[in-house]
Amino acid sequence: MKLESVAAAGIGACLGSALTYMWLGAQRKDMMAAHGSVDECKAKFWGSIRGALDSAGLYIGDKLRLFAHLPLTGDAEPITPAQLAEALGLNERWCAEWLAQLASARYIVPHRSPDGLRYSIQPGYAHLLADEQSDESCGMIQAIPALLNRARDLPESFRSGVGVPYNDLDISEAIDRHHSVTFRTTFLPCVLPTVQRGQLVDTMQHRKGFRVADLGCGSGSLLIALATEFRGCEYHGFEVSAEAIQVGRHKLAAAQLEHGDLQIHLHGPESKMEGAGQFDCVFTYDVLHDATNPRELMRMVKAALVPGGCWLVADICCHEGVEQNVFHNPKAGLYYGMSLLMCMSSALSEPGGLGLGTLGFCESVATSMFRQEGFSKVEVLAPVGPDGSPDQTARYFLVQV
Repeated sequence: MKLESVAAAGIGACLGSALTYMWLGAQRKDMMAAHGSVDECKAKFWGSIRGALDSAGLYIGDKLRLFAHLPLTGDAEPITPAQLAEALGLNERWCAEWLAQLASARYIVPHRSPDGLRYSIQPGYAHLLADEQSDESCGMIQAIPALLNRARDLPESFRSGVGVPYNDLDISEAIDRHHSVTFRTTFLPCVLPTVQRGQLVDTMQHRKGFRVADLGCGSGSLLIALATEFRGCEYHGFEVSAEAIQVGRHKLAAAQLEHGDLQIHLHGPESKMEGAGQFDCVFTYDVLHDATNPRELMRMVKAALVPGGCWLVADICCHEGVEQNVFHNPKAGLYYGMSLLMCMSSALSEPGGLGLGTLGFCESVATSMFRQEGFSKVEVLAPVGPDGSPDQTARYFLVQV
């Protein structure tokens, strides 16, 4: 089996949690306006066009680190286009047009002055767009142009039924940036301690040589986060995107974690999980809904687990079926758009692909598939997020033979 489908690594969930704040308030209004006047329909249409163009401006600002060079509103003197261009070695005219666009879109703040407009950025947007270490960092903006560009290939997919496989450096890096935040803020402190009532964490802390695999590891963010916390384990990551593995190997070298008994191995598209021995624990984070053949991945993990081993699976929090999602899931418009461009497309990128898509791996589907493939224990975890409320970043399954 080709595993291009594994490599998407949860793109839907990434964008869901990273960008949902822009969409939640509009979803129910959109439902009510579905049969509105021509003017209302035109406003919605042009609002969508503007949103796409805003995304392009946000991408450019992120790629060139423009946001990071804007002063915080009220903390420092706003800057001119010439000052921004000089600070980064860029062309002033291009910087001026970018500042005008983002100021018009209200992402940055324009200030009148005798020498023309100056600009600053509000602290809230600085947390989202300028501070890579912020818990609110929205690195997924890096993926948007590449995802929108995929729409040009999809008319042929509508005719043939075969989707477009995933392999893009911008998308790989965007997923990596977003997942790094999720792992740091939610998965490690809030989710992992709930597995087996804390027994998994205790074992990883104290059993030397405990073998851990990450199926669909992307750029290795989860493995690096785990290795930082649990240094006595042996880690293996499996990923079919050569671009993602390349990013991961650079990150691993920069992290300087491999010393003493600690072992971290990143396996690219030429490697197979079954050739790496058996594992005490396998992680799969937002991958199965992207897979052309998730059942084969399930069988692969079942064969790779030691007796008594466990598989922790994270996938999208979604409702049961299209109707429930369309009418009751406030993130559905975002998720179905992402599915069309990425998740379902990946899951149909081979003839005969199952094509679950972003919102297709609901709890009943997942539980049924796990049991049919020989996993007798399937537990749906209910972790609490950092703010004390139920965690909605993903739905977690603890699966055992």
